[in-house]
Amino acid sequence: MQVILLSDVKKVGRKFEIVNVSDGYAHNVLLPQQKAALASPENIKKYTAKVVQSENKKVHEEEVLQESIKTIGGKTLTISVSASENGTLFKALHKKDISEEIKKQFQIDIPETVIDIEDIKKVGEYTVLFSISKQKLTLFISAS
Repeated sequence: MQVILLSDVKKVGRKFEIVNVSDGYAHNVLLPQQKAALASPENIKKYTAKVVQSENKKVHEEEVLQESIKTIGGKTLTISVSASENGTLFKALHKKDISEEIKKQFQIDIPETVIDIEDIKKVGEYTVLFSISKQKLTLFISAS
């Protein structure tokens, strides 16, 4: 039986995929739990439109994110943290910390998933790259 998955189903497929499953699995599991809909021509048309709408939204969000990254490209972000006398941080800085600091200092929400930098464990100057853009941000870590 052909069904359209309404959510990701382990070992079956991803959301909005049209897949063939056994009749029993469809009738006893997927349809009652509303994880799938029958692959009728009307449903295929309906969910195809949803996929297109979802992709358009994703493209728009990425464009907005790239514009946000352009506004901070080339700037310097300074973070003061606690460190030992030899410059080792007491707590490493992660992508999440950098994302929060960008939001605090520049009022721009950049998800940590697009920040491309290893965990920072020493005081110094670093370059932050963004995975969806060629923009760079200079990061200066100072001891407080």
